[in-house]
Amino acid sequence: MDRDKLNRMNKASVHWERLLDGMDAIAADYRDEGWETLVLHPGDVSVFVDDEPGSKTGFRLVVPQSELDAVAELVGDAATRYDEFEVYRGDTEGLVLCTVAVKSADDASTILYPVYYDSGTDQRFVESMADGGMVYSEITNLGKSSIFSFVHRNIDPFLP
Repeated sequence: MDRDKLNRMNKASVHWERLLDGMDAIAADYRDEGWETLVLHPGDVSVFVDDEPGSKTGFRLVVPQSELDAVAELVGDAATRYDEFEVYRGDTEGLVLCTVAVKSADDASTILYPVYYDSGTDQRFVESMADGGMVYSEITNLGKSSIFSFVHRNIDPFLP
């Protein structure tokens, strides 16, 4: 593991419980409004920038197999139905902390998950996101047996 990722994780760990508590409160609000809600608890959150032409920039979340199965059951093979999203932020100490809610209004369902990055350390990520005008969230398990990808075409809520 590289030093920057370790530092980012250490910074985030101080705020992790608060971030998860906030995410649970947001999920409760969605449920109260009648939405089917799935909350993810990743064991690892990282940022990525693919170097190939037409490359993707985004967040990669590694979740337990049971949660990946729940995503598969909710989303099926139609991840494109989840075409709306909201971002709830709680930045601190140069760390951008977000709860993301990807939504399918047609199904009244939402998937919530936490993401974060260090605006100083992850400059390449920020620049690539700004250049590309979109950011992805990729959700997978440790073995990467399947990946669910959601695209966020408005990057403003994610920028530092």
